[in-house]
Amino acid sequence: MGSAVTADQQLSRGAISPSEISTVSISLRGGEVPCASPVDVVLSIDSSGSMTTNDPEDLRKSAAREFVASLDLSMDRVGVVSWNTSALSWPLTGNLDDIESAINSSGADGYTSLDTGLEAAIDLLSGSNRSKVIVLLTDGISTDGGHYTHPGLPGSPVDEARSNGIVVFTIGLGPEADAGNLTEIAHSTGGEFYSAPDASALAGIYKRIRSSITGIVAKDVTVTYVLPSSLDVNLSPYSGSQPVASVRKQGGSTVLSWQIGALQANESRTLSFDVSSPDPGTFILGMAPDTAVSYTGCDNIRSAVAIPPVTLKVSPAGSFSLEGSGIGGSNTSVVQNTSVLRVSKEVLPNGNAISPMLRITLETPERPCNADILFVIDKSGSMRDFDAKSGQQIFKIMQDALYEMLQTAASTPELRNARIAIVSWDDLDIDDPADMDTTLNPQWLAVGDQRIKATIQRYNQSTCKETDQTFYEVGLQKAMRIMYSRISSQAIDPLSCDTRRFIIFITCRSEFKGITPSSVLYTIPRNNTLIRGGFEGIFPFYIGPDLNDYPMELKNLTEIARSGDPLQRGAAGPQSLTAGNLISTVLKRMGGCAQGPWVTNVTLTETLYPYLKYTGADPFPDAVTYNRDGSTTLIWNIGTLNSGERWSATIDTSVQMKLPVDVTVSRSGFGGNISSSTPYSRVDFDWPALSCAAPLRRHYELPLAEGRMWITCGAPCQASAVSEQTAQQSKETGERAPAAGQPEKQPGFEALIGALSMMAAYMYIRRS
Repeated sequence: MGSAVTADQQLSRGAISPSEISTVSISLRGGEVPCASPVDVVLSIDSSGSMTTNDPEDLRKSAAREFVASLDLSMDRVGVVSWNTSALSWPLTGNLDDIESAINSSGADGYTSLDTGLEAAIDLLSGSNRSKVIVLLTDGISTDGGHYTHPGLPGSPVDEARSNGIVVFTIGLGPEADAGNLTEIAHSTGGEFYSAPDASALAGIYKRIRSSITGIVAKDVTVTYVLPSSLDVNLSPYSGSQPVASVRKQGGSTVLSWQIGALQANESRTLSFDVSSPDPGTFILGMAPDTAVSYTGCDNIRSAVAIPPVTLKVSPAGSFSLEGSGIGGSNTSVVQNTSVLRVSKEVLPNGNAISPMLRITLETPERPCNADILFVIDKSGSMRDFDAKSGQQIFKIMQDALYEMLQTAASTPELRNARIAIVSWDDLDIDDPADMDTTLNPQWLAVGDQRIKATIQRYNQSTCKETDQTFYEVGLQKAMRIMYSRISSQAIDPLSCDTRRFIIFITCRSEFKGITPSSVLYTIPRNNTLIRGGFEGIFPFYIGPDLNDYPMELKNLTEIARSGDPLQRGAAGPQSLTAGNLISTVLKRMGGCAQGPWVTNVTLTETLYPYLKYTGADPFPDAVTYNRDGSTTLIWNIGTLNSGERWSATIDTSVQMKLPVDVTVSRSGFGGNISSSTPYSRVDFDWPALSCAAPLRRHYELPLAEGRMWITCGAPCQASAVSEQTAQQSKETGERAPAAGQPEKQPGFEALIGALSMMAAYMYIRRS
């Protein structure tokens, strides 16, 4: 098992002058394997009077109950705090009934006091030796007798939570929520702040918090960093984007300390600050042994990992040095209004040396999850029946389940881009005009479109006629007709095949005609149009009595599930119609929807002009060719890049020039010819890489953007620099220094810089 935390640091500039700054960036990353330990969670729920406006339907309570139900209460414990300017607390317990009763007891009266909500939650966790988490929900700002004490001030509950290893997740409900302070609370303790525009978003946010709680790899993470006290440190440019650092002097050192809180599996965090020096010298940043990241691992043992030191060189103001620097550029391949691949080029200075580094980066866009969900809903007379268990009519059970499912889908990342269609069915009249009342028109609307709910509402006593019988075959024929039409209409769209398509077949106990040998079901597993079009299958959902008491219906619905699965992945039989079953069925097939190959057969070719000598690269190229004109061609066979992936290569070079003597002595200009045969610099790739779009795959070439490099003085070039250069040149050429009182012949440093600048157009231009 790898380390729970890894750490590194980088300098934006390894060499500066006394008038310049360099940025230190400390990178932390959580390990891959999260802790599997019990957790104590306190739900701290705002019960101020404004909740009657921001959450009149008490959705905060139902979302909290769902959150609790998702925990493993055989080892996890939950406490509840209901607060305004005072608090009521219910202790930690694993009893689900007690927890739900506490959640339901939360009221809506009084004003808002963040300190009260935090302090009461911290008290409940005071005796816990487990992973400790607070989920703080509020819709307002601490006013009218309420209080909030910022970290660093006496009595701050945020500091108390952090010192006790408590991670606080904060949720701001509605536009009046105190986003600034809630962000500070969360980031200071290692948690996250979530903004809920309205109460309907709370269920999705609680699910994300649940995932974060189970993904912790390290707790009580502290970063300690030591550097010479003679350096000036500036933290202010980064104060709003990272935890507040404490700063103290210790002997001849400055010690910085950050309290990070918890780290999740594979989570990356960056801490930054600027350094400068009034005096020249060479300084070690991140001095051993005290510069380290300390943390409590899954085994509850305190551990530490060192941060490798780096060196900063501050050159005297009058020193002579040259520095390579420059600009790059970027280019993006756009196909059919879709951004496919972006390539960028940077020229990176490499200290006080004429040896610039080039970095080429390839980036693919994040691919959204897309789903088409077709609800095929029974409209026969039996939908009017009353369910024996709930006492509700069947159509009302259907409506409630679909409403909840759609609401959850709108806040679930994999389903927020889903499109919805609805078709109703009953007897043998497949084109019955009466069925249009309960059919969504237009079809394939965004999951949050109100017209979807309006269509579902039209299933009632009037539309579900007592005389209409139920024939599964009619529903299947309608469903497949719509699904074929959807897939065919998107056949020329290279991204449509990445849409997962579902038929949700909803029925109840009723008269039926069994599935016949000529059923459309039996053509599905062999139909390439469906398979290539992303069709996941037909999923039957049942409302009413236990199907085990009706073997014929059970057999037919099981056959619909089995034969309606185009890839024959062993689809489950009919399920009871609930929002949870609907969501889990779809999400199970949506796994990895935003991942997978995006471009394939990717090859990067970069040609360095004759002025640049190739000295190395990371990663090493697959081929290096030294061309007759003095240029160097590097080739990387990258292969496949997935959606949202970033690939980069850093190339080390040195400037390969021999300037004539008269350039420096006589200030004459210098130019050089570039061979027109210098090979190209570009990226080759195939797109789309999606398997269902193989016939649409095409080969593309994306030229690298132009770049340009300059050679400049790396520090202020004063007269002393010219004198140093003169003395060095005299020594190398055997010239005697001018006699006293005679004019000194300068080597023309300005001309040297001028000549190098003239050559900029030749040094790093890429042909397309």
